[in-house]
Amino acid sequence: MANVLASRLMVVALRPRVFVESTLHPSVSDELVARDLLALPVSPALADMRIAIDDPKCRALLVHVKSPTTDPNQATRLAAILDHLARPALDNGVLVTLVIEGSAADQVSAIQAVYQRFKLTGNVDTFRYRPNIIAWVPTVVGPLAQACARHEPGPAWRALTVVMTTDKPIHASDRRLLERAFSDCDRLEVTLLQERSARVGRVSVYRVQPARADRPDPVPFIVKIGHPEVIDAEEGATAWACGDHTPYPYFPPLTPDRNVSGRDRRALVSQFVDRAILFEHYIRSHSPAVAVASLFDGPLRCWRSHSRSEQVHIGRYVLENGLVRRWLGAYRNVYRRAQRLHAGVRTPALLIDALRNVPAMAVNICGAHGDLHVRNLFVRENSVDIVLIDFNRAGEAPASRDPAELEVSLAFSQAAPGEAAIDATTLQALYSGPLLKRTDLARQGHPRVLAIEQVRRQVAGAVTEAEYSAMVGAHCLYFARKGNVDAYLAANRLI
Repeated sequence: MANVLASRLMVVALRPRVFVESTLHPSVSDELVARDLLALPVSPALADMRIAIDDPKCRALLVHVKSPTTDPNQATRLAAILDHLARPALDNGVLVTLVIEGSAADQVSAIQAVYQRFKLTGNVDTFRYRPNIIAWVPTVVGPLAQACARHEPGPAWRALTVVMTTDKPIHASDRRLLERAFSDCDRLEVTLLQERSARVGRVSVYRVQPARADRPDPVPFIVKIGHPEVIDAEEGATAWACGDHTPYPYFPPLTPDRNVSGRDRRALVSQFVDRAILFEHYIRSHSPAVAVASLFDGPLRCWRSHSRSEQVHIGRYVLENGLVRRWLGAYRNVYRRAQRLHAGVRTPALLIDALRNVPAMAVNICGAHGDLHVRNLFVRENSVDIVLIDFNRAGEAPASRDPAELEVSLAFSQAAPGEAAIDATTLQALYSGPLLKRTDLARQGHPRVLAIEQVRRQVAGAVTEAEYSAMVGAHCLYFARKGNVDAYLAANRLI
């Protein structure tokens, strides 16, 4: 009998917990228990609720608010709940539900208060990122309990030892997400790899090396943290690109069990590409032609083997998809430098107009990485397997997009330490067209030039000269905007 009782107590202890404000109707707790949830009463005091949301097994918090439009004390309490309780609760993954008892005006008042404090954009307006609001009527009890049962908070928060290997400190909201994602560990060594602006907020990319005190350490991970809209879109693009289209081992494994969400940030976790070197470093000591052939025969093979023909205005495509900046001021300084080198070079306005007016042509549409520059490619040690990372722009695109971006990044991106840049004379010869003419296989030369020549051999049968020249010229404008005068002159010759 004692063993049976102990087993039952253990089952109860393991149930997800929903903290219910003690003033709510008892039927709420009854419905939660019927759904195998542990309903625990909590006093109306904010301090007690704050303790509740830090409980690792807390799944949801139900707060009772009465007539906030007519009772000043309730209005003040609602503001305090939203400002000091809802935010840390959401950062812990807890579902926060405000049960509003009162008139329709009270509902509107609560909704306005929430939206003033939790401003979201796009399609992420879900209860993961803002409090839920429910009007109190007896029939709402069932759906309220069901929402609590369906909510999955993700890993619970646990304070960990976090050591930053870079001088820049970690943001508090990012630290909370990392501690939740790796709550099964004891120590995290975190390196900030990149921080950039996105269409909404900022995106931070971290390398995380977890450690455990009494068990083997996990492998290193890459964690990308940003606004939920941005991360949701990248997760969807990654699932599309890798799920059924990219065979193992051409992408780093995703770890969805570690993906967590806070009130305005979300973390996407994947394993780090271990025992691999950057593509641009690899081709300095190995055959560039073999590496490029491995890329097209490996990760790009499935995407490019299925295509359809469509009429596409290449210039309009790159402008509408943001591959080329329309703001002419971005090219002002590089144009002046280009003008001193070549008096007949066209103005940025004329180049953009020429790009926009490239006539429609039949192109092959296929799957594409969408951001295939040299720093998104790794080569595994002791093999020629290419590993792709960063799939946030993956989707369907003209067959020229990935090859054009790769070759232009090879030509104009900053050379690695100890590596000589491609000289201006060679760049002029490479980007004077036609680009896809057949050449004898080069045995010697700059590794990046050899890689570019192999890229063109790989795509010669899939794209036309007109399409490829326009797409390459457009990508040259990207580097021209960054101040590369050779890229501006190349765009001037190709567009």
